[in-house]
Amino acid sequence: AILREETEKLSYRFDRAVTCELDVPDDVYANADALVPRLFSNILNNAVEHNTGDTASLQVSLSTDSERVTVRIEDDGPGIDDHERATLFGGTSTRSADHGLGLIIVDRLARRYGGRVEVGDTGPDGTVFTITLPTPEAGPATSQHFLEPASAPVS
Repeated sequence: AILREETEKLSYRFDRAVTCELDVPDDVYANADALVPRLFSNILNNAVEHNTGDTASLQVSLSTDSERVTVRIEDDGPGIDDHERATLFGGTSTRSADHGLGLIIVDRLARRYGGRVEVGDTGPDGTVFTITLPTPEAGPATSQHFLEPASAPVS
């Protein structure tokens, strides 16, 4: 539900066409808390913001097994050069000419939940980010919350 909400928000955050293709099953649970929407919104917003085309297209898919939830976000932007890629998740703790704090926050949130974020393929045809979070059964007992609509109570 959170992924659906965050992708829907893209259509009114930007002054250009944004299309999102979702392959996200219902009722998927992961270790997280009320900040998990920020993790996804930062990556999704960056994918659109740094896309130099007239339109931006994203493909978001989610898979799960007994130990983890894996979210794959693929964009059709210009890619990330090697210099930027080396510092995306915390080469510095402040904004730079290349990027701000958004992906540093993403990395810290993913680690807080016992997960990780990685940059996969990147190049002139786009970039792939993969976020992996543990399922409640596999993750730390102190933060067993789930991916749910932002308006629903977090237990």
